[in-house]
Amino acid sequence: MQLFEFGAYQTLPEGVDLAAFKAYLREVWSHRNLYTTVPDIDEVLSEEQETDLRHQGQAMLKFDGRDMQARNYAGFVQYNSLHVQLLPKIFASQAFTANQVFEHLLFYLSYGNSFRFPFSWNGLTTGGQQNMLQLLIHWFAAYAEKILTERPYQAYQEVREPTGYMKGKLDVAQYVRHTLSSGQWQELYTRHAPFVYDNTFNRLVKYTVSRLLPLASEHSREWLTALLFLLQEVSDQHFAYTDCDNIYINRLHEDHLNIVQMCRFFLANERLKVPEENGICFSFLLPMERVFEEFVAGFIAHHFPELQPEVQAVHTFASDQGKRILHIRNDIWVPGSGIILDTKYKCIDAGSQSLVSQLQHSDLYQMVAYAVSRNCTEVHIIYPQTGQAEEVTLEIPDALAGKIIYVHLHLIPVMMPNNSQLTGESVVDVLTPLLKKKFEAILKKVE
Repeated sequence: MQLFEFGAYQTLPEGVDLAAFKAYLREVWSHRNLYTTVPDIDEVLSEEQETDLRHQGQAMLKFDGRDMQARNYAGFVQYNSLHVQLLPKIFASQAFTANQVFEHLLFYLSYGNSFRFPFSWNGLTTGGQQNMLQLLIHWFAAYAEKILTERPYQAYQEVREPTGYMKGKLDVAQYVRHTLSSGQWQELYTRHAPFVYDNTFNRLVKYTVSRLLPLASEHSREWLTALLFLLQEVSDQHFAYTDCDNIYINRLHEDHLNIVQMCRFFLANERLKVPEENGICFSFLLPMERVFEEFVAGFIAHHFPELQPEVQAVHTFASDQGKRILHIRNDIWVPGSGIILDTKYKCIDAGSQSLVSQLQHSDLYQMVAYAVSRNCTEVHIIYPQTGQAEEVTLEIPDALAGKIIYVHLHLIPVMMPNNSQLTGESVVDVLTPLLKKKFEAILKKVE
C-alpha cells in the first residue's frame, strides 16, 4: 500500500486489526525521536495535527473509519503482513517508482545531521527490492557479509572467571566474595582480556541477524544465513538498541562502526511494541519539513563552506526591560553577505497559478520580521521544484528604516529529471551539480 502525504484516502485490508494497528501507531508516535540525535524540541504542530493528536494519539496517519490518509511523514510502516509506504508529496505527480523515491530520500538524508540513518547506496545494488524495509535489510545483510568476510573483526574482550592459575589481574573483590568466603582459596578470580573473535561486536551482529531473519525476503535471507555461518562460533547474547552506544570500536574501523549503527537502527524498533502485540512490526517515519530544511542547510554548508553559513541561527527578536523574551531561528543565515534563506516544504502548482498567488501571507510576514530583526534586506525563500515556474522577487518598503526589503522566491531542483533515469545515472550525480549551480546564483551577493 502506497500513500502520498496529504493524498487520497485508502482502505485498510480486512485482515488488519484496526484497534491494534492504531495502538501500534500511538507507540511509534511516542518514540518518534528514536532516530534523531537531537529531539525536535521546537516541534510545532498545525491546528489540524493537534486535533488528530487529541483524537487518535498520533499525527502521522489520519483515520476515517478504516480509511486512512498520510500526513506530513515519509517512510514506511510494516505491521504484520501490511506494508505501508508513505511517500513525499513532491513526487505525487511524477512517474517515479517507490524505490526511486526512496533513493531521493536517501540523498536528502545524507546532508542531514540530526537523523540516525546509517545507510548508503554507494557500491550496493537494490537487489530488485521495491519494499523499503526489504531494501534496508538487503543493504545491511550485503554490506555486513562483505565486511565480515574481507575483514573479520577480533577485539580484546574482558573476561572475569575463576581460574586455577594467575591470568591477567586478580579481581580482589570477586576473589574475596566467591572464593575465600567459600574456603576455595586456591581458586583465583581473575580479569583478563584475550584477543578473540567471540566479542561484543560480533555478538551484536549475530543477534541483529537473528531478529531480521523472520522479516527478510528470500533473497536477503540468503545473505543473513551466510552471516550466521560466519558467526557460528560467536556466543548468543541479547541486545537492546541502547547497548549499541556502549560498544567501542576504533575509528580506523569505519566499516564496522557503520554496521553497529545499522544494528542500532533495526534494534530501536524493538521498543515500538504494544504489550498485546506479538506480530512483526517495524517502522521508519520522518517529518518531511525537517528533512527538506536540513537537506538545504546541509548542502550549502558542505558545498559552500567559505561562506561560513550558520544553520538554525538563533537571534533575539524582542526584549522586555532588557530581558530577552522572544527569539527567531533562521534556517540559514550568511553573516558575510547579510542573506537569510528559509525553506518551505510546499508543492507549487505552477501549471495553474503564479508563484506569487500561492505565497501564504503568514510566510511573507515571517520573512519581513526576520529581515527587520537581522537588519538585512535580502531574504530568500526556498521551495522544492515540482514543475515549471518563473522565480519572483518582491519589494517590500521598510518605512521606518527607509530601505527596501527584497524577498526572493526560488524553486530548487530536488528530483532527478525523468530522462536521466534511462541513462543509469545516480541521484547524487545528477542533482549535485544542478543544486550547486542554483545556490551559486542565490548566493552571488557574497562579498
